[in-house]
Amino acid sequence: MDKINKSCYESRRYIDYLAKEFLNLRNNIFSKNIGVIFTLHHVVKSIDEIDSGIAPLYITINYLEEIIRFCKKRGYAFLSIDELIYEIEKNRYHKNNKIIIVTIDDGYKDIYKNAYPVLKYYKVPFTLYVAASFPDKKAIIWWHIINKILHETGRYNKQMFLPHKYYKKILKHGKNQKFALEKVVNNIISKEKKIDIDCEHFNSKLSESILIDCDDLKEMVKDPLCTIGSHGYWHFGLRYASAFQVYRDMLVSKRILEKNLNIKVDHYAYPYGTPYSVGPREFKLACLSGYKSAVTNGKEYLYHSNYKNLFCLPRYMLSEADPIKNIF
Repeated sequence: MDKINKSCYESRRYIDYLAKEFLNLRNNIFSKNIGVIFTLHHVVKSIDEIDSGIAPLYITINYLEEIIRFCKKRGYAFLSIDELIYEIEKNRYHKNNKIIIVTIDDGYKDIYKNAYPVLKYYKVPFTLYVAASFPDKKAIIWWHIINKILHETGRYNKQMFLPHKYYKKILKHGKNQKFALEKVVNNIISKEKKIDIDCEHFNSKLSESILIDCDDLKEMVKDPLCTIGSHGYWHFGLRYASAFQVYRDMLVSKRILEKNLNIKVDHYAYPYGTPYSVGPREFKLACLSGYKSAVTNGKEYLYHSNYKNLFCLPRYMLSEADPIKNIF
């Protein structure tokens, strides 16, 4: 019976996902998008620095500059997330040009080193959605860990972006990511007797090398171009956790960022942000947590219809493999 209920639950979720995709397709066919909220994760200096196992999370400095120049040349308006929300609340729209909002998720060192100087040079406002455990170096960055282990064990497949089965297994454990990670890692290395990996030590070492420092955040906060938003604290699959755990994580991340950076945090980005990880319950909880807006993630554009729910604003995740002309 449990298997039947689980299967029905997954089927309903898949149907919900298909319905959402159909609505997006209908919007694309029958109406013009009014702009896009871009999502960035990693920005590196050259293609050689892109980690092939998680390549969709990377773009290069050149790619970032090209897309900024492309948008500016066509007269697109770069807005901050606060400006976007203000326009929505005042029921104002840019009729003559599209709007572009740049957002960055998680909080990696390469954002401070590579993305920030470019955005500052071109005077592009941006929102950095920080997972509060990242600058604390307490995050469980399982996607990087699994990717490294797949490489080391020779089980990496160049045609895949972190095999979907691992993504699903981690998310289904909700907040218990550490337990889920250890199970996945043990499964990967079970046949590799020569490899002995301490997940906690490996995660700590990796965190120190790639996660952003609090001092770097404090410097960026001083820039009027920068808006800090919350990306949760533990960065877990919200849909698989209890309402209390989700609500608490949203509140705790907000308060920690506000205290450590001495700012007001009004905006939120759902961890992962896909239909598989968030839904209507999370939209309501984000509102109850005191945020003014919240964003999802995928390959979606802004339409007038999106303006109806400030806690379900769609985004378009940029990847080096996306031809710029095809995006618009």
